[in-house]
Amino acid sequence: MDLKRIVVGQKEGRKKLINKIKILSLDDGGVHSMEKVAFVFPGQGSQYVGMQNKNYNTYPIVRRTFEEANDTLGYDLAKLCFEGSLAELSKMENSLVALLVSSVAAYRVYIEEIGIPPYFLAGHSLGEYSALTCSGAIDFSDAIKIVKHRSLLAVEGNEKWDGIMTIVDGGEIKEIEAQCEKLRKKGRQVWICCYNASNQVNVAGYSQDIIELEDQLMNKGLNITPLLTSAPFHSPLMKEAAETFSLYLKQFKFNDFKYPVISNVTARPYRDKNKIIEQLTRHLIEPVRWREVINYLQKMGVTSILELGSKNVLTGLLNTQKTEMKGYSFDNLPERKELMEIMKADVSNATPMLTVIGKCLSAVATTRNFNPAIADYKKEVTEKYNRIQTLYLDTEAKKIKPTYEQCLKAILILEDILKVKQVPHEEGEEILKEIARDARHIAELQKRINEKEEASINNIKEVG
Repeated sequence: MDLKRIVVGQKEGRKKLINKIKILSLDDGGVHSMEKVAFVFPGQGSQYVGMQNKNYNTYPIVRRTFEEANDTLGYDLAKLCFEGSLAELSKMENSLVALLVSSVAAYRVYIEEIGIPPYFLAGHSLGEYSALTCSGAIDFSDAIKIVKHRSLLAVEGNEKWDGIMTIVDGGEIKEIEAQCEKLRKKGRQVWICCYNASNQVNVAGYSQDIIELEDQLMNKGLNITPLLTSAPFHSPLMKEAAETFSLYLKQFKFNDFKYPVISNVTARPYRDKNKIIEQLTRHLIEPVRWREVINYLQKMGVTSILELGSKNVLTGLLNTQKTEMKGYSFDNLPERKELMEIMKADVSNATPMLTVIGKCLSAVATTRNFNPAIADYKKEVTEKYNRIQTLYLDTEAKKIKPTYEQCLKAILILEDILKVKQVPHEEGEEILKEIARDARHIAELQKRINEKEEASINNIKEVG
């Protein structure tokens, strides 16, 4: 098959091209398909007395994490989490910061024990702060201060609003939206504040208005679970608090993202650190689009979700949806081991880096040309494409693993091709970032497993 003709834009042979791409970049009997893992972090309602207690007694990094939190807060958070009452822990001024610290502690254990990098991070509601912290965008001590301040604003504001949140299970989302709108026309203040799954939402509003909504929804056969000691987060009732919070955030320095974080507000990755204040301000008054977050992760090829934090609420939500992604809870040791073995199998396979080069080829073949100078375009793209194809075929024929440097070379050639095609900047950046993320991920994964294997060999030598 003459791929050159297809690459330069002729329509002939599109079916053949699709089959070729499957061989180049998917798992259709050709190049191995990599495991892509996203980390997710739970929000309010996941707290329980004793969370992280076992890890606290097992891993020094967890003890140090709680000690850092204690120094910032000025009180013993570990004692509250491990020995306090559920009523005291569930108070907003305590639960939100406790969940943040719990999630960061679990993440640090993961990095220390396993260390395989994620493709994406995402957090549900309060969990977005955990995701931003673990991505490196917010320093841990600053995150504690920010979450604490956010919770105190909610407590203070709720004395005026008397607002609450409730989980609604079952029924059609459109039906619940219609019921909320019907009540708002009567002057009630009720909204869907979290779109959790196809069959679950949270609603927020004034307590008496929410109780009226609950009665109507229960009469329709829906299940209602009030969230105790909650505030009407992610709703217009938080507008005044959001304005105050935005001003408070301006005193902090934010960092570049080590891993992309999916925003609850847009269901897309944060573009850069300069968007954090805007997004977190909107986060208080706009609904959590968790269902769309999960859909985006699946669209981006994520195969597994690892929940880091307390309980397995988000893993449970995932299992209720029609998705091929599998959920794992880090607190569940068998699940943790299962995911690790899958990841190790990816690296031991001879072809992951070859997948990266294959994706470069498929990107050339499938990206639209915007360059009106067809003759120059064909000449330049064909020459550059041949360089990537030669790299691919040489390594495939020799049955060797391409190096990270060879993958970067292919990505740089692809970047030149996208410029020749005059692909819009944002579209080109998205293509390049995804492929580069694959290359970095495999390189870090290989490095981590090599370190583990070397440590195991050294242990055997010492025992011998």
